[in-house]
Amino acid sequence: WGWRAVGAPSRRVGVPVPGAPRTHPPPVPQLEPNVARVGRVAARLCQDLHVAPPAICRQAVQLFQRDVVAAWARSVLRPGEACGLLLGHGCGHWDIYGDWNVSLPATPKPPVRPPQPPPPGAPTARLLFLTDLHWDRHYTPGSEPACPDPLCCRGAARPGPGGAGFWGEYGKCDLPLHTIEALLAQLPPASDAFAAAYWT
Repeated sequence: WGWRAVGAPSRRVGVPVPGAPRTHPPPVPQLEPNVARVGRVAARLCQDLHVAPPAICRQAVQLFQRDVVAAWARSVLRPGEACGLLLGHGCGHWDIYGDWNVSLPATPKPPVRPPQPPPPGAPTARLLFLTDLHWDRHYTPGSEPACPDPLCCRGAARPGPGGAGFWGEYGKCDLPLHTIEALLAQLPPASDAFAAAYWT
């Protein structure tokens, strides 16, 4: 691993880049706006440090690389704190209970107005609210529910008892589609029973 400066307009930080010449200290920082390249470096680091299996490293970085780079560019953490937060005490010191400074605006707080219940006879509406339904299209009943990956209950069914349940499983598993379909089948038609439906 060599080192090249990678950063954003408000922050610059050195990250290892495969094939770059090893230099100490790092050269003058250069802006690297390519989020995909930062993602490739992050995936390589994830694999080399054995944070997760290679496929999980690649998928996690692909999902979150833009958010991570945006947070990284706006971070006020020093390098040692960021390393300790991400990789643990062996890499640096991160204390979540350390001093934090939250600057409040000078505008005075508006007066508190307790909510008032609606008057008797006010119109009402019935709403359907579905939240946090995690569907996993790769869910397999009978598969391993306690795997080392971030998401389990996938792959081939295991022999004997102890596999993932037909309707779902506690632990590191999301839901099979037929469970969500069975849930929705129990609801009356939305046009007859609900004024609106929210699925978040």
